[in-house]
Amino acid sequence: MTRTRCALRHPRARTGIAAGFTLLEIIVTLVVLGLAAAIVAPAFDRAKPPAADPGRVVAQAREIAVRRAQAMRLVIDTSGAWEITPAGATTVLARGTLPRVRAGLALRITPLGACFAEGESGIEGLDTMACTLNGAKGNRQ
Repeated sequence: MTRTRCALRHPRARTGIAAGFTLLEIIVTLVVLGLAAAIVAPAFDRAKPPAADPGRVVAQAREIAVRRAQAMRLVIDTSGAWEITPAGATTVLARGTLPRVRAGLALRITPLGACFAEGESGIEGLDTMACTLNGAKGNRQ
């Protein structure tokens, strides 16, 4: 008797047509897939080399340190070649060349984004709180 009442209420049960997905199930699935993609997508974002500007190189090193929650080391030698590596490691995460650099630069960037000069006691134009080179133009010839 219960089976007959159920068959009367649901037309698909009477005709034998296979049931499909409901609109709600499809929407929930799409929302879950969208959230998963939004969480995973930044992991595939590769660091792009910045323009030929020391300030942008420092900004990129700071961004990498904060994103990875890891201390980074930025070294710009006197020929203008620069590398960003994790502190205490030799793996190069980004590298490039800057034109017309007079003096070398070595920075350690904390995971919180603060910068500290390595070697020299101070670098002209370096704002350690904001991790920016205010005098980046002064480092060029």
